[in-house]
Order: sequence, then C-alpha cells, then structure tokens
Amino acid sequence: APSKLDSLSEMIEPCFGRILVGLGASTSSCPNPGPDPTGPSSSSSTSSLAGDVKSLPLLWANEGLSFWGGVDPETGAVIDSRHPLLGKHLTGKALAIPSGRGSCTGSSVLLQLILNGLAPEVILLRDVDEILSLGALVAKELFDHPAPTLIHLGPRGFAQLEGFESCLVDFQSGLVIPTTTTSSPLDSLRQTDLRKPLHPFQSKDVALSKLDQDMLAGKFGRAAQVSARIVQQMAQLQGAETLVDISTVHIDASIYTGPASLLF
Repeated sequence: APSKLDSLSEMIEPCFGRILVGLGASTSSCPNPGPDPTGPSSSSSTSSLAGDVKSLPLLWANEGLSFWGGVDPETGAVIDSRHPLLGKHLTGKALAIPSGRGSCTGSSVLLQLILNGLAPEVILLRDVDEILSLGALVAKELFDHPAPTLIHLGPRGFAQLEGFESCLVDFQSGLVIPTTTTSSPLDSLRQTDLRKPLHPFQSKDVALSKLDQDMLAGKFGRAAQVSARIVQQMAQLQGAETLVDISTVHIDASIYTGPASLLF
C-alpha cells in the first residue's frame, strides 16, 4: 500500500525564505561580518552536497518552543513535557517551529547550546523571532562562534514542511526543499527553478546616523562596534527604518542559565 511518504514525495515544493541570521543575512553596512555561521554539525545523518547546500534531518512542530525550561542546554534535548518534540535532540538538525515561546531568557539558553556544540544546524521559522535571533547573533558577533542559521519561511513555506523527515537547505540563499527517504536530495535540487526570486520577504537597510556609522567603523572601540552590529542587525530583522538615540536602558541579566550567561 502507498505510504504517507510516497504521497508526500509528489507534493515536494521548494520554500524560499529570508535569512535572519546566517550567511545570506544582509550585513551590507557591517564591516567584518564574522565567520561562517552555519557551523559544523555533530549529526551523522547530515551531509554536505555542494557548496553551502546541506541535507539535514528535519524536526517539525506546529507549536512554539520555549528554550528556557523547554530545552536542556547540556544535552540538546527537548524537555518540555507538553511539547510534540519531547525527547527529540536538536543537535545538528533542522528545527522547524512557528517561533520561540516565553521568556527572552531563551536567548541565553540558545547561546549556551551553541557554546556547548549542541545547537540545531538551522532553525526554520514561520514568524520572525527576535529572541532566538538575538541568541545566535550574540554567539556570532560577541563570541566569534559558529551559530545556527535562522530562516523565516512565512506561514505557507512553513506549512509545506509538515510530515517530511528531512530537508535540503541552501545556507547562502535561504532555499529550503523538503525531502523524503525515497527522494534524492540532488534530484530535488536539480528540479528546482533557481531563477525564482529567493527572498519574497523584503528587508530594508536601516538608515544610520554619522554616530551609528562611526560606532560600526570601530571609532569608539571594539565593544561599541560589536554592540552596534548586533543592534543594527536586530533592527533590520524587525523591519525598523531608523535607530533612536536613548540615554538609559534597563538590562536584565540576573538569571543564571549556565556559564554562557556569565560570560556574556
């Protein structure tokens, strides 16, 4: 009898996403964008096919995941007893979720996962998620550490991944192709019309003042430069057009989530 995977293989359609954090993310105004953020994968079932294209095991759930209290940063396993991915290990996988959930401390937990070498290879999102994006950006910019690539697929692209066991990801363009155990990843890539626009989500550059540009150029020191890069990239993924000068800010950094939070 035909299996569910057999019917899925006839429905394979590529998803064209916007890279929030990773190789293809816009850093046109940022000097020295840092090392390759796709990072090495510790999953034996991950394979590199060509250039920045990889075939990855896929974990899909139509429910947001709180990394704080929902993921163990020491094992990479989902520990939220009510989540559909309970017991699944995220390390080296393609994690597809609508968004994160809960506290902004999830940024620290993702940072700890990254520094422990236990993070997903890529996080595929239905919605733009600032909390998870920030954790990856801090790892990349502040710690100069390879971090997961985050790709915003939108509702339609995200829904297309349901039921599949693996996917093909182009870390440079944001192209995601769901695959099955019976389909060839290379065949899927060859059959994809790469002439399509790869980014249906338009991202505008943030207008920078002279002070912003001087900070990014390092004229106020390395700390200000790295901080300005993180702020600029967060503003861009949120769709902000300009930055606003402020005089004071409250920083909540009192929650211990592991050595990474102390290092930060």
